[in-house]
Amino acid sequence: MWEGYWLLEPGRAQQANGAFDAALVSFQRAASLQRRLGDRAWEARAWDGAGETYRRLGRPGEAADFYRRAAATHRELDDLWHTALSLDGLAMRCERPMRLTGPRRRGGTGPRP
Repeated sequence: MWEGYWLLEPGRAQQANGAFDAALVSFQRAASLQRRLGDRAWEARAWDGAGETYRRLGRPGEAADFYRRAAATHRELDDLWHTALSLDGLAMRCERPMRLTGPRRRGGTGPRP
């Protein structure tokens, strides 16, 4: 029962240490176990972990898929905090380097892609 919950922590540690393949296995196994238990909230948290791992692997399309699934589930469960975290992850996968040219002013210059 607790295995699905505890697999999130090794997934995070593996991700932090650059062991992305192992992290994906941990997150996907955690999601599968939580699905079988019917715990949609923890399943969505595992999807967030997989999304972050795919983002760090430079695979934004797959990252976006996991973040979207997680955000939709968190929203359905009325978990606003985790919905926001999933949406932030989704926004981060779209991030590209910005060139700062000065303060943003009406009619002035600001960050440029």
